Amino acid sequence: MGIPLNPDYNGASQEGVGYFQRALFNGRRVSAARAFLHPAKSRQTLEVRTKAHVQRILFEGKRAVGIAYKRGGQEVEIRARKEIILSGGAVNSPQMLQISGVGPAKLLQELGVPVVHDLPAVGENLCDHYPVRLVARVKNQQTVNEQVRGLNLVKEAMKYVFTRKGRADPVADAGAYLLEVA
Repeated sequence: MGIPLNPDYNGASQEGVGYFQRALFNGRRVSAARAFLHPAKSRQTLEVRTKAHVQRILFEGKRAVGIAYKRGGQEVEIRARKEIILSGGAVNSPQMLQISGVGPAKLLQELGVPVVHDLPAVGENLCDHYPVRLVARVKNQQTVNEQVRGLNLVKEAMKYVFTRKGRADPVADAGAYLLEVA
């Protein structure tokens, strides 16, 4: 169909067709916490604080040195010895930068946020993903729906139980991101 192959739609460009990326362990989908945080919990350099809502990043000049968060109605400031990793996702990361003074200076000034660093691109170019579901009749080929119906469902379930492989994941395996539709 002329859609380019894209092996990493979370990379430089989303446009293209490719396999969906999933975090799997022993044949099961796992959360980011289970895949990355839980294995690191035993490190002495990691401390997890729950029920804490980050208020802002603390800066000395343009260098991030800590964070302020609220927990139980009380604001707490903590400072890092080496580095701060901001990981709030596509929406919360730019929001946290902006409320901390990093972003488009004009916007921050209009909102009464003291400007730490004028970076116009922070919070820009966010886009939504509008899904389009296509349904087609397929001939001479067994589809996923047929693989998990009737006795095939029992077969796939047993394959999963004994090998951790098979059709246990109900979501699609591949997809296409199109930036413009003619």
